[in-house]
Formats: sequence, C-alpha cells, structure tokens
Amino acid sequence: MFITTDNNREILAPEPAFLAWPGPYVLLLMPDHGLDRAALTRAQERFVLFEFLTLPASPLSAVRQVLITGSHISDLFTAPLLFSDTAPAPHDLEQQLRAATEDPFLVADNRDADNGLTRLLLGQNIVINPLFATFIRNLAPALGHQFIDEALDAIREHLVWKETAT
Repeated sequence: MFITTDNNREILAPEPAFLAWPGPYVLLLMPDHGLDRAALTRAQERFVLFEFLTLPASPLSAVRQVLITGSHISDLFTAPLLFSDTAPAPHDLEQQLRAATEDPFLVADNRDADNGLTRLLLGQNIVINPLFATFIRNLAPALGHQFIDEALDAIREHLVWKETAT
C-alpha cells in the first residue's frame, strides 16, 4: 500500500514512479490542499482519497485514520506499507521496495526537523499480521509528533517476530 499526501507533486504525473509499489494507493488531502475539481477527478482515477477537514495531529495519526476507516479498500493489508509525504525518487522507491522485500519485518522512518514523520516503511509481515490492525486501532486518535518514537518502538517490540541468529 502506498499512502501519500497532497504535498506529493507526482500524484497527477502521467507515469509516476509510485505505480510500481504493490497494493492500493491512498491520497491524503489536507484542509488547504488547493486541488481543483478537475485535479481531484484525475487523482480519483488512481487513488482512494481521504480528505481531512482539520489538520491531523501528525502524519502517523492520518495514516491511522486511513487504516481504520479504509477497511473497504481491497488489498489494504496485503503488501508492504509506504507512507511518503512527498514523491520518492524512482531509485529511492526501488530501494525501499527491495528493502521491504528482503526484510518483511522492516520498520523504517524519516523525520523532519520538528520530528514530524515524512516517510514510514513497514514490511509485509508487519502489515499482514492480524495484530497490526488492532495495534493501529488502539493508537491514540490524535497521536502527536512527540509520540511517534514510542509508537514505532511498540511496533518493533510487538509485531517483529523474526528469529535472531545465534
């Protein structure tokens, strides 16, 4: 699953790199997205649109909302999850997909200067784990930037079940 925001200027490009990502595509529209009706119609051809009337507490809070209310989206929990606030470069996208394929328990992220989540990559074994949906549902709805570390640490602690080499 590929989740991005209206900050991603590739969303309406003819052949964006993210089309290589497996699973559904979700576009998060923030209150000041500025896309006109024609752009929204074009975006709807590719994406499931989630429009926020108020700014979410954090990108992780927005992703949580998608995962909870998007249960009607087919194949939602079947592929690695990539949240990217902006358009990933094609080479970057290939590397991330390879990393998620090589390590299906991968939990990786990037932050901005304010500790805001700009990228979240979860391997397929995290996403398909039946406990993942429950974990997401139990996160605080207004999860702020200051709690992202704890949330990702909890994912690593409770949903990564790979054997360690001895």
